[in-house]
Amino acid sequence: MPNNKIFIWGVNGHPVTNLDYVNTSLDQDLRILKEHQFDAYRFDIRTDLEGNVRLHPDRFLVLLQKAQKEGISINPVLLINEFLDDFKLNLDEAYNRGYRQMKGFARQYSEFIEYYTLGNEQELRFITSGSDGKYMHDYDIKKFKVVAAYLKGMHQGLKEVDPNAKAIINSAGWLHFGYYELLQKEEVPYDILGYHWYSKDYTFISDFGEGRIIDILYERFQKPIWLTEINAKRGSYDSEISQSELMQTYIKSLYQQEHVKAFFVYELYDQPYLIHQDWAGPEEANFGIVKWKNAPNQYEYKPISKVLRFGIEEANHGYEDYIYALFSDLKNELPSKENLAYWIQRLKDLKNSPQFVHEFYEKNEIKKIAHKTPEAMISQTYQDLLHRLPLKSEIKFWLKKLEKNPNLDIRKSIIVSQDYWDESIWVGYERRTGFDRP
Repeated sequence: MPNNKIFIWGVNGHPVTNLDYVNTSLDQDLRILKEHQFDAYRFDIRTDLEGNVRLHPDRFLVLLQKAQKEGISINPVLLINEFLDDFKLNLDEAYNRGYRQMKGFARQYSEFIEYYTLGNEQELRFITSGSDGKYMHDYDIKKFKVVAAYLKGMHQGLKEVDPNAKAIINSAGWLHFGYYELLQKEEVPYDILGYHWYSKDYTFISDFGEGRIIDILYERFQKPIWLTEINAKRGSYDSEISQSELMQTYIKSLYQQEHVKAFFVYELYDQPYLIHQDWAGPEEANFGIVKWKNAPNQYEYKPISKVLRFGIEEANHGYEDYIYALFSDLKNELPSKENLAYWIQRLKDLKNSPQFVHEFYEKNEIKKIAHKTPEAMISQTYQDLLHRLPLKSEIKFWLKKLEKNPNLDIRKSIIVSQDYWDESIWVGYERRTGFDRP
């Protein structure tokens, strides 16, 4: 899976707007982000029309400062619905409001922020009832024009403060191509196309016969694509295991697509507060990678956490981790920069195949290790390579192999196995992050 492309891994949250977040420690939030190697934290912000943060402004500023020190990007989502006056604004006023809100916000915080999201899932406010959002005629055009004017104002206000800042416009996802076509027709400027993706099964790759959704989006709109929210539909409400399995599929499938440049999991914490809200309910409360225990501020990770930690480490550093493991386990040394670069390229060319292993053995003069008994050799090999003792069934398996071929070097078989690859990723994760594997 690794291909070493430039990619942003992020997570969503609500650290200044939601009761299940504002009572947590910001240091805890950032530590969990570091533990998963998330590069960015995306969350909603409520401001007034002059761009002043209305909810927990002091906490927001502290978060910006702490995140900057930790090398974590903050991606604010500026909410705008309350300023649209139920679409009764004229277009000039909509533009001016968007301009004032964004310019005022950017003036205060541009030293901390590079990426800004203009509104959130705005098309849901004017999609025609019963429509699937594929086409421009699926939307109320009069209401859209108000939103378009507001977004144009936001973009102008942002770029006047920071011409290098990046503006993101997102949709609720799933086939809402018509919204982006309307934005294009109305010449609403933005830099990055945000897309939200919630699936209940494994059909997310295809668009009901139209092909791969990501390809369609890029071909039509020619912008970098960020998956700004992604999770299983209803999160872990149905099953924590199925949520984690679907996330694993997401990572392996979507990271490989060249036009996807960022992947933001929704979300950091479960939100029990939503269970008793009429507009939400329990189905909206279980998207977190972290769930709460009974005691306040005591939490535990769901299975999705392990999937994300492994998947991000593998995507970012998989080849390097594997080469480090070979040098450490077979030679008891660390690779030089030159050796690391050379063997990573050979690994990319040959994969972790028998041919690659043969070449690694030959060039590094790896010798077979003698043991008094086959059982001792099997046990030592497992401890050296997989850092555990073999199961009885594994000992039995290899004894049969050795009966047929007494000269077999079982290390060569193990180091091309999925078990060894996985172990190398976890060892690399621990070395790189300083955190223990789950």
